[in-house]
Amino acid sequence: MHAIMLALFMLVPINLTFAEPTTSITMLTGAAQQSDNQQVVFRGEVVGDLISSADGRVWVTMIDSGSAISVLMKPEDAALIDATGRYEQTGTKLEVTGIFHLSCPTDDGLSDVHATSVTVVAPGEPRKSSVNMMLLVAGLLLVVIGGLLAFLYHIFHERMR
Repeated sequence: MHAIMLALFMLVPINLTFAEPTTSITMLTGAAQQSDNQQVVFRGEVVGDLISSADGRVWVTMIDSGSAISVLMKPEDAALIDATGRYEQTGTKLEVTGIFHLSCPTDDGLSDVHATSVTVVAPGEPRKSSVNMMLLVAGLLLVVIGGLLAFLYHIFHERMR
């Protein structure tokens, strides 16, 4: 019986690599003290401007599901970013592995992540912003009607005096 189990055990491939679970930026922004100085893996979109730090690294703001976190990374990792999220632009989506700091002592108590590994998940791309012309015309028409009514009120109010 033991020989059969041993033979089956040897035939079944075993994956001994343990993938670290991916967390979310929302979970990091609401993290407890237990998460401080722990390695985290998360994904998000790069938004805003890339800011150079005094030590040559780059500050990047990343968002996901409405929550944002600051990430400090090496310039060569920041060079992977082809676009930052803006009004008509979707930013590069990254997967970041790094050390989470609930209140970073070297960065004035900022809650941040110091990246150790950065991977591009999806490149940035233009976002088409469609203006609904019907709503635009209706809005302008309402403004004109409101202005006309205010003017008529003023004229009738003056006549009543």
